[in-house]
Amino acid sequence: IEIETGRSGEAFDPFSKALEYNPENRVALFGLVRAGHLSERLGEVAPHLENYLAMYPEKSEVRYCLAGCLVCMGRTADAKAHLEEMLRVDPSSATAKELLEQLA
Repeated sequence: IEIETGRSGEAFDPFSKALEYNPENRVALFGLVRAGHLSERLGEVAPHLENYLAMYPEKSEVRYCLAGCLVCMGRTADAKAHLEEMLRVDPSSATAKELLEQLA
């Protein structure tokens, strides 16, 4: 509700705490991504995404979110590595190709 009413900063902490309690909570993870983007706190989101990928490396949507966070943080080389991993697993990934082309 906080995100929908423009109070994304207030939504960030509950999502973060939910992930501390249960790092596998995908609803909280994607809520945190959205709240982090809207409140410009992507640097705090990236470790949660990395944590999730350590458990589920095949989750390309999480890897793509992490790549986006890394780009916003100025970590282009790291973002490219994640996008290349996405393409290694799924060479037809249009989203990974598109972002990788933008970073070239």
